[in-house]
Amino acid sequence: GDWNVDRSRKVFEVAKKLSGRPDVIVMEATNTGSEKAYLGKNESDVRDTFMELVKESDNELIVSVAPINNLTRLRSIMEVAEATGRKLALSFPHSELALQLAAAKKLAPTGAEGFEDVLPYDIGNDRLTVWAKQMTSPRTFHKALIEIANRGNLGALTHERLSRENGKWIVVVSPFDVLEDQFDGLRINTGMKVVWMASFPFDQDQRYFIGANNEWMRRSKRVKFVADMEVEGQGGRIKSMLHGTGVLHVSGHATAEEMVAITDILVGRDRKNIPVIINHTENPEEAGRLLSSRLGDRVKVISRLDRYDPTDPIAHPGFYFPLI
Repeated sequence: GDWNVDRSRKVFEVAKKLSGRPDVIVMEATNTGSEKAYLGKNESDVRDTFMELVKESDNELIVSVAPINNLTRLRSIMEVAEATGRKLALSFPHSELALQLAAAKKLAPTGAEGFEDVLPYDIGNDRLTVWAKQMTSPRTFHKALIEIANRGNLGALTHERLSRENGKWIVVVSPFDVLEDQFDGLRINTGMKVVWMASFPFDQDQRYFIGANNEWMRRSKRVKFVADMEVEGQGGRIKSMLHGTGVLHVSGHATAEEMVAITDILVGRDRKNIPVIINHTENPEEAGRLLSSRLGDRVKVISRLDRYDPTDPIAHPGFYFPLI
């Protein structure tokens, strides 16, 4: 289905274990026919690009805009914080994710996989804490996270503390956070650098968030915005581009060549007409042609969205599932 092939490359190990076994393969083709600038880059490139930005920032406050659900991205940011002598403060949603996954890791059986990117510190200890932004009416889970952080040797990062310690921190917020709500009134001593490390905002609401945040940064004077995209106006067109030769976001989705390689492994040798359902792409026909040309009669590609026939589930060139 929706593969993530980045960094550890473990998806290929899993595919080899399953080789020759699937009767039907659902294969994502997100990057087939894509013109995204980051194709061919991986999470290590993101970490290295961010590392250079932080190293050249002197005593500027660094704010990373990162996905809430991408633990690998948080691990990359943590590695940069460690390497540059900074401490890391996570927004409330990011802190909740880190806390829950750390607990899951402790409860998991010995040898369980999938926890490689869990952050190595407890919230409030050593180099990791929660960003306790100013709030008039904090919710129960906000208070709980601040209390947990304050039990540790680092404590929570408050608005007042960050005003004194700009250059000591990397603060992580969500793509859906309003920067004015997060940082308005903060004393910025030598400057703030806001680094966009999330997916490109295809949704119109996301673009409005960026437009509002750009307007606040322009008013703030000392704030710089760094991204591997260009935004035209408030809620305007988004153009994908590299940050110099580096990159600040990768999706982890398979490239077209990786899609073919994974499918080849899963199908196995000496098998014919294994149904492959193409999903998660704007270019299913192109992905289907590529798989058919490379794998021949070993696969039966299903790439079009025709209505599903329950009496003959794989005879048509596609499925349609009514959800209501």
